[in-house]
Amino acid sequence: MDSVLIVNQDLDWLKQIKTYLEQLAQFEVITASNDQFIQKTLETMPVSVLVLDIDSPEVDALAVLTDITRQHTNLACIVTSARAVPVFPDIKPPEAILRYLEKTSDFGPFAIDIFEALTLKDLGGSFGDMPLRYFLPLFKMVGKSGCLQIDSYEKNPGFLYFDKGNLIDAEYDALDAEEAARQLIAQCAATHMTLTALPENKRKDRIQKEIIHLVGGHWSDESPREKKATTHFQDAVLKKADEIEPLETAADTLSDTQPETTEMATLDRKAGPLNVACQALLNEIDDARGVALIDISNGKILAFAQTARCMAQSHAATVATTMDLFKSDAVKKLISLEQGGEEYKKITQVQMTTKRTYHFMSIVPDKENVLLVLATGKQSNLGFGWMAMREALAIVGPLCS
Repeated sequence: MDSVLIVNQDLDWLKQIKTYLEQLAQFEVITASNDQFIQKTLETMPVSVLVLDIDSPEVDALAVLTDITRQHTNLACIVTSARAVPVFPDIKPPEAILRYLEKTSDFGPFAIDIFEALTLKDLGGSFGDMPLRYFLPLFKMVGKSGCLQIDSYEKNPGFLYFDKGNLIDAEYDALDAEEAARQLIAQCAATHMTLTALPENKRKDRIQKEIIHLVGGHWSDESPREKKATTHFQDAVLKKADEIEPLETAADTLSDTQPETTEMATLDRKAGPLNVACQALLNEIDDARGVALIDISNGKILAFAQTARCMAQSHAATVATTMDLFKSDAVKKLISLEQGGEEYKKITQVQMTTKRTYHFMSIVPDKENVLLVLATGKQSNLGFGWMAMREALAIVGPLCS
């Protein structure tokens, strides 16, 4: 069984997340609160994923992660913080061996990220696949000063100089400071790095651009400065949305198994691009059975795609189940009674397992009544299922009116 090491100074939070994750029974959970335990655990146990709280004062997170890039390159890492974290809209799965996540009391995103990280590790992902740019925002997050030397097998080493988390200078291949930084960021992986003290003669600020913008990202509490890059999945949907003939609708399919007058079987027949998005998600996942977009305020199916006609009845049952999970009076009363107000709206993602299937469900961002549902067989991979869902959510939102 895979092991996950979670490092955090908040002992109550550690206890809660350990209890939550152990209920999944998918991996062993180990907790720690200091550097020495981290090193000892990594040396003596086959840890697959490290979840590291960068805000912990007793842990030199940057030193730990720099060491990992040299000594434990196959370890997947999730960096957490109660503050804003870096966001990379164009990150690809092999490069996501290091990922960032805001620390909250909602443990669902942690579980999803851990599943995805385990999947990437099983597929051979390593820090050798991860570009340097995903590592550098760590300096800003911890306010670190120092000289980062990046060794290369083909050229002389490059140097990045940081003062209190800000990139102030760079040296590489006789280029000026900002261009040297750009070339190192573009060409180098996050391996073979050495961190030393900031030299006295390198304290002049020769780079004006912030590190988060040099690396092509933005902070989670900011809006992106540029239009997000599209993935191959998004490109496929955008290309086909205007040219594809309308797919067989849910109402057409459901009519074979139950009366079309059933309110929960209705479908907006003008949802061409949404149908394309559902079909693209269906094609993205091995052993996928069906995809649906559901308006959980009234049970209306907004878009639909499937691999077998027999899935229609199953999807109708799924609609009924999701309505209960997200909007039933019992759920509202229970959660609102415990947390107050409309806290039930905080339920944004659910994974449901049956004897033969997985169902991935997620509220579409900024569309609190629209739910995306992916149904797969059990030969499908949980990590890949959630990664594909996240890609789909990024383009489904703007298509929902």
